[in-house]
Order: sequence, then structure tokens, then C-alpha cells
Amino acid sequence: MTSRLALLVMGDGAARAALSAALTGAGWRVVLANSGREATEAVADGPSVVVVNDALPEGDGPACIGQLRRSGAEIPVVLISTQTRSLDAHRRLVDELHVALVAQEPIDVAELVGKLDALVTIEERAEGEAAAQVGLKQAMAALRQDYARALPRRLGTLAYAIYQAKAHPDDLILRQDAKSQAHRIQGTAGAYGFAAIGKSVRNIEDLLRPRSAEPEGTPAPFMETAWVDVERELATVMRSLEATEIAAAAESSPTAGSTALSVLAVCGDQVYLQYLGHLGRQRVIEVVPAQTAAEAVAEVTRSNRFDAAFIDERLAPAASAYRLALDLRTHKGLEGLPLAFLSGDGRDMKARVAAVHAGASLYLGKALDADGFSAAVHQLASLRWAERPHVLLVDDDADFTAQMSVLFRHERMNVARVNHPDQVLHALDETAADVVLLDGNMPDHSGFDVCRVLRSSPRWQDLPILFVTADGAPAARAAAFEAGADDYLLKPVVREELLARVKVRIERRRFLRERSDRDPVTGLMVRRACIQALSARLVEARRHHRPLVVCLLDLDHFKTVNDRFGHLAGDQVLASLGGLLERRFRAEDLRGRWGGEEFILAFPGEGPEAAELMVARVLDELSAVPFTSDSGEVFRVTFSAGLAVFPQDATTADDLLRLADRRLYDAKEGGRRRVVGVR
Repeated sequence: MTSRLALLVMGDGAARAALSAALTGAGWRVVLANSGREATEAVADGPSVVVVNDALPEGDGPACIGQLRRSGAEIPVVLISTQTRSLDAHRRLVDELHVALVAQEPIDVAELVGKLDALVTIEERAEGEAAAQVGLKQAMAALRQDYARALPRRLGTLAYAIYQAKAHPDDLILRQDAKSQAHRIQGTAGAYGFAAIGKSVRNIEDLLRPRSAEPEGTPAPFMETAWVDVERELATVMRSLEATEIAAAAESSPTAGSTALSVLAVCGDQVYLQYLGHLGRQRVIEVVPAQTAAEAVAEVTRSNRFDAAFIDERLAPAASAYRLALDLRTHKGLEGLPLAFLSGDGRDMKARVAAVHAGASLYLGKALDADGFSAAVHQLASLRWAERPHVLLVDDDADFTAQMSVLFRHERMNVARVNHPDQVLHALDETAADVVLLDGNMPDHSGFDVCRVLRSSPRWQDLPILFVTADGAPAARAAAFEAGADDYLLKPVVREELLARVKVRIERRRFLRERSDRDPVTGLMVRRACIQALSARLVEARRHHRPLVVCLLDLDHFKTVNDRFGHLAGDQVLASLGGLLERRFRAEDLRGRWGGEEFILAFPGEGPEAAELMVARVLDELSAVPFTSDSGEVFRVTFSAGLAVFPQDATTADDLLRLADRRLYDAKEGGRRRVVGVR
């Protein structure tokens, strides 16, 4: 299994039951222990984190942690403390026992699960950091080489613009053009490592600014001494151009980091894997082969940067393909990994339903050609990209936006770039950006104008806007923040600082959105977010003339569960069903909590027969799950469901929901534990 494993060393009680249910609902596996001895034995299972509390039959929490550390376990440990400890005691926990987090009871279970996720993510991220930086350095080196080759032409254009401006000293437009040419170069040269050239060109830009005695917009003589200074700086630039570093950069040929799509292909037939690799090379797609499920898990453990996975349905032993698909989607970072199943016969409905149940977005025959393989990969990758953060770069310097595009794409972010402010609103409509990087100095409209326009629209008022510009004057900074900017960075930017600031803004915005859009018990979308998502999927269904199945399901006798077994047991049921729905089906399918014990599903592109079978499989799976009350009583739950199909049953969201609800009522009236679809 590739899901995260939590070892809970906690005495029996409500806190252990609640935390176990919440972790299970969030996709974790949970192992329970009651003492330090049991915990020491359980660490052999390789848990990602250990949670210890003071309510242990044998000793207290710190004693248990000490026993773990003496056994050699270096796993992150979280202590849930039932008592207030002194500063010295707290320091001992951190310094001697290496406790990563101390939480005081009573705990907020949802908040603690989020902290455990963040703690383990930090551990996992550190392992892949070094390898990721290698590809980034190679890509940046290739860009630097391209920029070095183009730099002589750009500096020649600047020199000619200065020549024209000096020849016509009364023409402010020519001087402004020369200043703009200098601005573009100085903002980018330093970022590509040509600091000396960037500094000299910045001096040229400053020298070409209007003098304090020169009325803005009014022709006036430009002092001869100023031209002397400009020409001196230009000569310095040209000498730097002939320096060894430029020649070496232009002549070298480092290998660029790969920007190809990366696909995991799992098939027991080595010859077929070689064939897929051949198809991939024809379309610049990296195909990583694996002949067994174990090899596939090893590949995703080594690198989770795959855009899609292709799995042979007949992977040995029997049913391995479906188990592997479920395992891959529980691996951290691959929860939304789009999958395709490869089959020799695509007409078997049960096999297709099983594939979708395991998360497959495509069900393909093995007789693929290069075009068909490429189309399938790009279709799956588009689903993957939709989950990634979207960055919009707004800058009239194409070199700068090219460099930033490589940087952000290497961080698995989607990037859109526009080189004129007039294109900003259209780009935002197309990309639904999570953050905007904005230059202050652009033609026709300044970045400050663009920022004010965005802040005047309710739709973009909470959109993070970062100015990345060459103007470091205090007045420019003040103008940016007055216009509504969230941050201000100077060119040339420090890449690590820029990435850190952008990621913080994106994560903060997504965190706030998740808090408002996600139900804390089930982890699924709340009703308001479901309505928006359903409307979007309905628009897509109309546009592409595809069917859409809507399902409402309701837990049977849920009030009895709460009354008889307690509300904690009821929350455990809701969390388990939420986790089950989240892990099943495809990346593009909709899952949400409609309200109370009622849930909503939507299946784009699926027909009613397949959707009914898929929901029935989940019903069977949930029915087999044993739940335990606080008193130790074991019970099971079921649900009833109703389906409606676009456009066969109705063409609007309201009508589809109304019909699905009516069929849900029919399922209840018909004896419950059933799915009622199209009749």
C-alpha cells in the first residue's frame, strides 16, 4: 500500500475513535497500540507518523516515546497531552525525545489531521528536493544559453535606439523608446546571471529619465553631459558583451530539463511496453515502464511527478490492475492521478465499470497508434493540470515571462503569460488563475492601472497580485500597495524567494477556499460548491454533446445509528463514506455532501447503466464495512440512491436533481439498500 500510515498509541476512548475515523476518512491507514511495547513492535510496519497520548494503561506518553526512541525509531512523533507541562518539561520533549508537535486536549480532530498531513508532507518533500533541483538547473541553463545568444541583438537594438534619440534630442518619443528598451534588458539580464550588464543598462535607463527641470511631456534639450554618461555606460555594456562569460554561455550546450509529459505504463508484456515507449518517443512523451504492480509502486515512490498512468487490465495475478489503481490514487501527491485501462476487449460492461470504480478515466484497446496514444495522454494530462495551481504572468518582457514559465512549470504549476495589459481580463477568464505576477511598467496601461481594475471587480478582489518589476522607488512601492497589490519584488528576482512568496499566497488562498468549500467531517465538497461544480459539468456536457448522470444517495436509518450508537459513531460512518467516495471513481467525477446524511455524485460522459452499476458497487463495499460503537457493539450501514440522466431525463440542474431525489424516494419506499435509475 502507498497510503500514509498512522500509528495511534492511545488508550481506548472517544478521542482515539474520533481521530481514527477522521484519519481513515482522509485516506490514511491506521494501526492501534495501547502501550510502548506494542508501539515498538508496530513501527516495523513503517508508519509515517506516531500519535501518543497520556491515557495509556502502562505509563504516560513521554515514557512511551522514550521507549520508541531507545528502540531506534526516528519517525515523527506527536504527543496529545492531557496535562499542562512546564517549560522545562516541554523543552525535554522537543530536545531529548524529538517530539515534532505537542497538542493539548481537548483536540480539534480535523485540525490535528491537517497538521499531521502537513508534518508528513514536509518529510516527504525533503526527500525529492535534491533530484527536482537538478532538472530545474538544466532547464535554466538552457534558457540562459538562448538568452546569451539573443543578447547581442537586443543590445544592438538598444544602441540604435540611443543613437536615434541623440540624433533627435527634441523628440521625447524616441528617448522614451530607448528607455523602454533599456528597461526590458535590465530587468532580465540580471535574472539570467549577467549582473554587470544588468547594472549598466539600469544606469542607462535612469539617465534617460526626464530631468527634474524638464516638464513631463514637453520637448526640452537633453544636456550634452547626460549623453556622455549614457554613451559611457553603453561602452561598458559592450565590453561586457565581449567578456568570457558571454562567449562561454553562448557556445555551451547544456541539456535542458525535460518538459515532456511523463506517463507510467504497467503491463506484464515487455514487448508491449517497448511498443508504448516507441509511441511516446514519436510524440515527445516519456514512458516509464513497469511489469508488475510492485515495480509500479516503486516508481511512484521514487517520483510522484507522473501526469497519467496506463494499466493493463489483465495484469497478473487476477484483479491486480484494479488493486494497483486504488493504491496509486492513495499515494501522496497522486490522489487525482488520471488513469487509463488497456484492454483487449472494450465491450465488457462489468470490466468497464470495475475500471471506472478503480478510478480509470479512459478504457482503451491495446491497438494504439502514435496519434491515439498521444491524444489519450493529453486528455488525461488535462485532468491532472486542472488540479495544479494556475499562475498568470503579465509583463511586456517576453524573455522574463519565458524564464518564469520554466521556473513555475518545473514546480508543476500551470502558466499563462500575456505581454500586453489589454489581454489580462481575457486571460483570467480562460485560466482561472490562482495568482497574478504583474510588471509595473508596461505600454498603454501601467501595472498599477491593471491592479486597480482587478480590485474593482468582486470576482478578483481576493486574487493574489504580486508586482515583479524593476522600479524600486518608494513611490512605486506605495502606488502598488495603494492599488491593491499583495506583494512587491524587484527584478532581477531571487528565484527561491519568488517561489516561496507565490506558494504562500496560493496555499493561503486554497486553504481559505477549502475551508469554505469542504465539509470537515467527510472531506467532500459542501452543497454550495457542489451546485457550482455541477453547473460547470453540465455546461461541458452540453458543449460536447455528452451524457451526464446525477446521483443522490442517502444513508439508511441514519437517525437510528446516531440514537443507538452515538453521534461519534455517526460521524465515523459519514467520514468513512466520504473517504470511500473520494477514493473511488475518476478524477473528473463529482462527489459532495448534499446535507445531513445525503450525498451527491455526478459522472460526466457515462451512461445510466454504467453509473448504476458503479454506485451499486460502492453500496456493496460500504455494506461490508464493520463499524464499532463506543461500547464495542459492531454494526453495518447501507444507503439508497436515485439517478437522473442528462439529456435523457432532463436538461437543467434543478430538474435533474428533482428527478434524482424522486427516484431516491422510490428506493427508500422499495425497501432501501438499492439504486433506482432509469426505467
